[in-house]
Amino acid sequence: MIQLTMNIVDINYERAAELILPALLAQAESGGEKPLWARFLSNSPELGTSAAKAILAGMSDDAKNELLVKYINKNGEKIAGLLSDMALGKGVELSIGSVSAKNVSRSDGPR
Repeated sequence: MIQLTMNIVDINYERAAELILPALLAQAESGGEKPLWARFLSNSPELGTSAAKAILAGMSDDAKNELLVKYINKNGEKIAGLLSDMALGKGVELSIGSVSAKNVSRSDGPR
């Protein structure tokens, strides 16, 4: 078995807003009573992407990273399949067992 580690150094959260919105709403629900903004977005999906961009703009980098970590871990099986398919497209046949993420500060990892 081979373990591969990647460090994501920069992320365009504005482009990822539509993907992150469900994770953002789930995070809001996990704290007990759902905040007003989360109730509003749940009832008005047409505002989702622009609202998610505005919310993400107000979050710290660490909070945004934590949100993306949750998204990656929730979708780890799908991501593993996509990576396996991409490798096969490049002529490398392999099977990826799992994909997971954790949030590390920039001072903890390579730049």
